[in-house]
Amino acid sequence: MATDPDDIDRETELYDRLVNRLFGASLSLSALASGSVDSSVTRPVQHAIEQLDAAIAELRQASLARVVTPEPPSFAIPGDARRLCRFSIAEIFAYAPQGHAEYFLATDHMLWARETQGLLVAAASGTALARREGRVFYDAQSDAPLYYEDGGEHRAPTART
Repeated sequence: MATDPDDIDRETELYDRLVNRLFGASLSLSALASGSVDSSVTRPVQHAIEQLDAAIAELRQASLARVVTPEPPSFAIPGDARRLCRFSIAEIFAYAPQGHAEYFLATDHMLWARETQGLLVAAASGTALARREGRVFYDAQSDAPLYYEDGGEHRAPTART
């Protein structure tokens, strides 16, 4: 997936050309099928049209995903990022770049969750994972302390009991 604006423009043009070509082929086959009364021709042509339509849908979905999915940082965890640690293991497992509400996993930099209105929400499912109180995130169901924001002192804050 491209990050350079010129590369993104080229990718977008390629997607558009591919969709247009596939759509044109689908229309040509549709015209061929409508002019034939022989079912031995019509059935395979209809199947080919369905396959082309499915390919167009997949390309459109991939193109849309490129636009709406935030690109995770392709570098090490920034020094000014907010860092989340688990209470069970005092090591950084997720981070949010300064000024962003999105948390990325420290292991693979994939989007994991978003913080919104004091809630930590799973990026994939939209499920509330935890709620924030100060530097601590408590489980949305059990109210147990799950995560804490490491302020640089590398030790867990005291969680309420």
